[in-house]
Amino acid sequence: MTNAPSARRPARDPGGLGALAASLLLLLSACATTPPPPLSDIGFGLPSPLRGPGRPPLEKAQQRDLEEAWSLLVEGQTAAARDAISRVDDLPAAGRLLLLQADLVEGQPVELAALETLASEHPEYAAIWITLSLAAERAGDEAMALEAGRRGGAQWDVAPWDRRPSQLYEGWVVARVAEAARLLEAGQPESALDLVDRALALDPPFRDGIVVRARALLALGRTAEAEVLLASLPGDAEAIVLAGGIAEQRQDWQTAMELYDSLPDSHPDKAAAVGRTRLRWRLTNLPPYVHKALASSELSREQLAVLLVALAPQTEAIEGGTVPVLSDIVDLPSQREVLTAVRLDLIEVDRIEHEFMPRRRARREEVRGAIDGLCHLLGLDAPVWCDADAVVPSSCQALPEPITGQAVAELLVALVEGEAR
Repeated sequence: MTNAPSARRPARDPGGLGALAASLLLLLSACATTPPPPLSDIGFGLPSPLRGPGRPPLEKAQQRDLEEAWSLLVEGQTAAARDAISRVDDLPAAGRLLLLQADLVEGQPVELAALETLASEHPEYAAIWITLSLAAERAGDEAMALEAGRRGGAQWDVAPWDRRPSQLYEGWVVARVAEAARLLEAGQPESALDLVDRALALDPPFRDGIVVRARALLALGRTAEAEVLLASLPGDAEAIVLAGGIAEQRQDWQTAMELYDSLPDSHPDKAAAVGRTRLRWRLTNLPPYVHKALASSELSREQLAVLLVALAPQTEAIEGGTVPVLSDIVDLPSQREVLTAVRLDLIEVDRIEHEFMPRRRARREEVRGAIDGLCHLLGLDAPVWCDADAVVPSSCQALPEPITGQAVAELLVALVEGEAR
């Protein structure tokens, strides 16, 4: 009897080869779909030529070799990086940039012209502009570093490249101007001028820098240069005050008055400055007999009346008593000022004889009484008068003997300017 053939059994798999094959297939599949780890965007503070906007396209072989070169550069292996770059056919912009970056990593001088040429050929390639900014900074070309940093930061709007322009500007412009102002306050105008000039070389219209430079020029006596500089800031309150001070120094009261008058009404110094220059301007336009009173070496009663009214013109609008007929002032050019002083009881007259006695020397008591009366009319604090034989301290006001027109005029001007303040 012949045995029937047995049914075929599946082959035994003692080593689990099927499972291993399945695992290998799964692993290979995962490797095929998982991207390689990303390259660093930064190496030695430099941007990767293979990252960022504006990169020209690369062939696969070029991409592979340049990625290897960049990885080597990031590790500091510049010679190996150069070897990898040398294998790239038809060297693209990224390869040329990598070679220049290798120079930077090695501390060698970088040809800024080569980077500029590369940037002009590929103006949208952000990594070139950033590299140019870094190279220019190392070379001491601050203007190029700042401009290239702005171009690169605007194109590659991520940290740290987007912050680089503002950091450079803060350090090279804002901080320098602040330090120049400190040096100026410390009495070092030449050092301040040198420093602020370096800042303005990068940003000529920078307002704070212009003001500090003008102040330094004024401190050095270079007034004409300062005035030209301040004219570039029309409407700026601080520039107006400085320009007004220059006009006052040369006694151009009309210009100074117009400048101060252009200040906003809210400016704390406007009223005082306008009042001061208006008074000074008025003095320059006074008639000859007023100037004669100012120059008098021995003040007369007539000249006292002239100075009181001419230097405090608001007195003419103040109501007062009636004025008697004064026979001895009829032909005087100062008749109006004398009548105002008498009407306001600033100077006494002989009402019986109807005389003012204009030529008589003004006595100390008359001058003090007239000034005290003027202060009362204007709502001012009257001076504290020194004794005639006292040593003049700073706490009281003395009058010379004889009393001069200049001494009385200076006191009156100070009082009236104080009213404006």
